[in-house]
Amino acid sequence: MIKKILYFLKYPFLILSVIAIVISCEKDFKNIGTDLVNDNIYSSNKYNAQVRGYSIRIPSNITNGMGNYLLGYNENAQFGTLTASIATQLTLPETNPNWGENAVIDSVVITIPFLSKLIGNISVTNPNNPTKTILVPNYELNSVYTSGANNFNLNVYELGTFLNPLDPTDPTKVNEFFSDQVYLKTGSPLYTGAISPNKNDTMMVINRHKYTNDQWNTIEFYKKDTVKLEKAPALRIPLDKQKIKQLFKDNDIANGFNFSSQDNFNRYFKGLYFEASNSGNGAALAYFDMKKAYMTIFYTESTVDTTTNTIKGEAKSFQYSFTGITTNVYDRDQTGFLVENYLINPNITTGDNKLFVQGAAGSDAIIHLFGNDTNTDGIPDELSTLRDNNWLITDAKLYLYVDPSNTTSQYPDSLYIYKIENNKKYQTYDVKKFGYGMVGGYLVYDTDSIPDYYLFHLTDYVSEILKQNEKVKVVDFGIKVYDPQDGFDFLKPNDTIIKEYNRNFKGVVLTGKNPTLTPRDLKFEIHYSQKNN
Repeated sequence: MIKKILYFLKYPFLILSVIAIVISCEKDFKNIGTDLVNDNIYSSNKYNAQVRGYSIRIPSNITNGMGNYLLGYNENAQFGTLTASIATQLTLPETNPNWGENAVIDSVVITIPFLSKLIGNISVTNPNNPTKTILVPNYELNSVYTSGANNFNLNVYELGTFLNPLDPTDPTKVNEFFSDQVYLKTGSPLYTGAISPNKNDTMMVINRHKYTNDQWNTIEFYKKDTVKLEKAPALRIPLDKQKIKQLFKDNDIANGFNFSSQDNFNRYFKGLYFEASNSGNGAALAYFDMKKAYMTIFYTESTVDTTTNTIKGEAKSFQYSFTGITTNVYDRDQTGFLVENYLINPNITTGDNKLFVQGAAGSDAIIHLFGNDTNTDGIPDELSTLRDNNWLITDAKLYLYVDPSNTTSQYPDSLYIYKIENNKKYQTYDVKKFGYGMVGGYLVYDTDSIPDYYLFHLTDYVSEILKQNEKVKVVDFGIKVYDPQDGFDFLKPNDTIIKEYNRNFKGVVLTGKNPTLTPRDLKFEIHYSQKNN
């Protein structure tokens, strides 16, 4: 979007020309339209065209290169459960990190920032002096979804699968990782425990250790370090420091080749696997900014103070960022939940009375317009009849109402519409011509601020397809939860295939063709003007 704006700003005369044309055309159209209607030359009408829908399961999504990633467990009465895990590479702070002499690893902590907003300051107990308080920033967590005890179980493993940046089948292409991929885990967990998102988790205390004065045989505690996070609250996970010592410090000193380059390191230590699971007494699912996540090895270098002839400690650390490949794993269980039968046995012929749309390898709705094609000529019977009317199409509205059975509070803010051709997903005719903003798909609320419906405009598609011998194909449409990577790039007009990204786990149950819920059932309205006889 920024590129588009900058492109037009380079040519201010284009902007003025476009504005002038739009204003002129709008004025002319409104004036002509008003005169025609007032003179009873044309009349405006509405026609409810045939429409049916059903739901399909989305087996997987591309989950690398997303920026924000899901971690945790969520349960929904309509859609079932979702468990989201993460596999990620670590990036060397430097090649062959210099541990110095007599280094003691004090603590190993993973820091993964929440998506959050600063709303002020709060007073907390000073960890170094419990009798005093200190002011720390107070944040609001923007993307944490919890219930019950607000937690999930987490195991952190050494990753056993190499995350190859290149496609093994075609090394000229960048590799894509899908949400149903299975990853190997190496050894016992580096961490295991329950995770509860905490918005005030903005600092931590590190117990520092150094060698004693008895010929480097034993270590002792010598001070506490309070480490403040620079910006936002984060999930902090302590790892087994003895295992990290063996994998990082001992191996680096004994075999520096594994730490001599990023590629060598990635093949030696393939990364970390964050395996979430249901805690059994609650649910917590959160988005994390993995590009800002890192693992810190806090260590103390012991040296001899020649003045006092004692051993002193110097606090140090290495920071391994997660700026390599990161990918999500989604594990869905829909067994016994409302969505299950609709996905197993969709009514393709006449449509279902409920439609299920959910992101993150959930489900899409398939929409079929204009009824059946009984003579198998490739054109629905209703469409053939409508083509004889010579209508001037002023709008074509697809209404998707929120079903009364929907009890979730996690509604998608926006849905996205795409066309289906040859089993592939493409941008729609209207999106390519006008952009997504003109097509719609935003959640509309009623006067009581209750989610009511989603509305799509397919005006130009219908206008074109109603023309006799029109080359625009009759297609089915898919409805999915909107993802930022769905947007159409006008600078690449030929790149219209929609890639299988979707990090938005939210879902909504929509009303299909259900006469008992009229007028809130699935609806396709064609608004037109027609010359009076």
